Amino acid sequence: MLTNKIITSYQVTVADVKKQLNIDASFTEDDSYIESLIETAEDFISGEISADVEVTTNTLTLKEVSGSVHIYEAPLISVESVKLDGVETTDFTVNPFWSHFEITLPDGEYEAVEVVFKTGYLKLPAGLKQAVIIKAANLYDPERSDLIVGVSVSKTGVIDSLISKYKRRYW
Repeated sequence: MLTNKIITSYQVTVADVKKQLNIDASFTEDDSYIESLIETAEDFISGEISADVEVTTNTLTLKEVSGSVHIYEAPLISVESVKLDGVETTDFTVNPFWSHFEITLPDGEYEAVEVVFKTGYLKLPAGLKQAVIIKAANLYDPERSDLIVGVSVSKTGVIDSLISKYKRRYW
């Protein structure tokens, strides 16, 4: 059970979104609103790719564990700590995969295992960054959204094209 998830930094800035919207940098009245739209856009993109976009510190607590643990969070940056029944250990191995990572624990059965780890991108790939900027801009100004309205409503597919190679699929 993931008990805590904290984004430690944001790589998309208010200035990035203002540039996309052609808003002068000196206009600051909506800056806090744009910041909230960036957070919403990053949450949306993270959901679409099934992975953290920004550097995120995660705490996972599991009950009754033995052997290895598969954690479906990605992309893995690092495992910060592992506690077995409340005692921190360095006696574990980590095997990262595209969609998850595996931690192999020492032999034994544990009532509680706590894993603190970081996921996300240390440097946000250009396509993901642009997708977040476009999504935040679309939320700010629906007139410029990624929808085409005519006889029917359809998506332009720009965001999907930018994020497609980063999507993680779980079977």
